[in-house]
Amino acid sequence: MRWARMVGALTLGAAVLVAPAGAASASAAPSVQVRNVQADADGCAVRFGARIVVRPQGRTVRVRYRWITGDGDRGPTRTLTFRGHGTKSKTVFDEQEFEDDSRGWQAVQILSPRRFTSARARFDVEGCAEEEPEPEASVSLTVDDADSRGRCDGSDHRVTFDAVIRVTDGPATVRYRWRLDGRTVDDGSVRVSRSERLRHVLRPTASGSGTMTLEIWGPNRDADRVRYRVTCASAAPVAGVESVRVEPAGHNGPCPQGENGYYWLTARATIKVSAATTVAYRWNWSTPGHFDAPAETFSGPGEREVSHRFGVTATPGAVTNTRMWVEISSPNTARSAEVPYSITCT
Repeated sequence: MRWARMVGALTLGAAVLVAPAGAASASAAPSVQVRNVQADADGCAVRFGARIVVRPQGRTVRVRYRWITGDGDRGPTRTLTFRGHGTKSKTVFDEQEFEDDSRGWQAVQILSPRRFTSARARFDVEGCAEEEPEPEASVSLTVDDADSRGRCDGSDHRVTFDAVIRVTDGPATVRYRWRLDGRTVDDGSVRVSRSERLRHVLRPTASGSGTMTLEIWGPNRDADRVRYRVTCASAAPVAGVESVRVEPAGHNGPCPQGENGYYWLTARATIKVSAATTVAYRWNWSTPGHFDAPAETFSGPGEREVSHRFGVTATPGAVTNTRMWVEISSPNTARSAEVPYSITCT
């Protein structure tokens, strides 16, 4: 209970408590009484009043007193001074304001010149407890690209939806669900003190448009929605080359002379494409040298082995040590690993 300073005077009732009779009969002690102890409630505030009555008998009498409560609290000690003859009185009061429903009492305790406690002023106040405000959530939703264009074949093309959930009078656990054209695609809950961000990523597989909605239904209901459109672009064809090899990759011995007096070898490689396209490529040697091969045309995705026949010097004592690889120049650039080969003619 919070003690307040005294303000003003009160109109008081009729309750009276006097010092014990035996003590009052002592000739050296002045008479001290506490009358009209009263509680006056105004909403959740209660004013307590009392009148302290003294007969100074021509002397100066200092009365020390304090307010006490039914729950054991004691207010500050105060002093009143009385002088003169006859009956003198002063009105004192205290004020308490309650934050919760409460009932009890207060009284005046005289500490000197005699110690005694007045009658109790009882009170009962209701409706003082403040209602805790209920948390309330709201949601706002945005889309990073409402009209996106890209490949829809499992690549990095995506549509990203970002949301902010805000809560007043939090924290609160907010339940939510993402709905794509009325169909739930994800749901969950999140603990929010003030605000939290959510994200949902859509990976389109076909062109089209639709509506993404984020709904919340706990602690209250709210929703926001955005429209989006996706245009799937055709994927560019990609070509690659692998499994490059030379046959024979190594030879040490007589080199039968073939056409034009050369010892002939065959280079082979596998070209792969992701879609219909024409592949331009060439064979390369580290000697250096290269050969532009005829373009290979594909009607759809697939792979094909290509080869190139070439000759090396076949005279006895001729040695060929070199490396070979394949380079693609269209529809994209690519290069195979280099493969060595060694021919020694005896």
